[in-house]
Amino acid sequence: MKTADRLTKIPPYLFMELRKKIARARAEGVDVRTGAVRMFERGEPSTYGWFTQNGVPVVRFDSNRRGTVVSLFTRPPGAKDWTLYRKLRRDEMRRFSDLEIVGATTEPGILLASSQREGDDGHVLRRFDLNTLTLGDAVASRAGRDVVDVFQDDRGKLLAAIVDEDRRDYIFFEPALKASFEQLSAVFKHDVNLTFVDVSLDHQRFVLHTSSPTDPGSYWFYDAAGFLSLLGQAFPWLNGRLAPMSIMKLKTRDGLDL
Repeated sequence: MKTADRLTKIPPYLFMELRKKIARARAEGVDVRTGAVRMFERGEPSTYGWFTQNGVPVVRFDSNRRGTVVSLFTRPPGAKDWTLYRKLRRDEMRRFSDLEIVGATTEPGILLASSQREGDDGHVLRRFDLNTLTLGDAVASRAGRDVVDVFQDDRGKLLAAIVDEDRRDYIFFEPALKASFEQLSAVFKHDVNLTFVDVSLDHQRFVLHTSSPTDPGSYWFYDAAGFLSLLGQAFPWLNGRLAPMSIMKLKTRDGLDL
């Protein structure tokens, strides 16, 4: 009996799960102009994700069956074999507890990682060298807060580090971008999570995403000259149906602020 024939004997729900696993185990490139797909890397059956630099897989994620422990494999540019860097646990929010790859730099083999700060459980942004498998000094940090992601342009230039606050905040590496963020925050009355989704190479035009307790998600086009236009809403049928929320600050009996 052929393999394809055997697959047809599998119950439909198991067959779909198998197809998902096979798809996750491959790294494929897609030409957005023609739709042509090319497979350029095949992982293991337990592989569920990849991270690339210049279109080449340099980090591979393999998971246990429950999805609670992930094996992080690395491969610097030019190398052939994968190396197990470490095993990481994931929390309920699917984030890694001590290290997460969040971006690539313009330097071959150098990535950006959100890693645990020494002395507490906060996260800072560090350079991660695939050749030596070492973490460098902090690129961006904020006391008492986590740096959880980065915002880069299509050339890989680091524009800002994303900080986990009550509302999304940034550590900017370009003064002009910081000025745009402050202007936009004022327009939205400092009442939304404002996310930079994409940016032109001259850093003058942006696609933004906003969300708040009363806004389940909206996309905007913004020009640094001051033009702002709504592109669309993620859930327009929820307009006017969501309740506002406010932050309450409480002090426990032992003096801890919540």
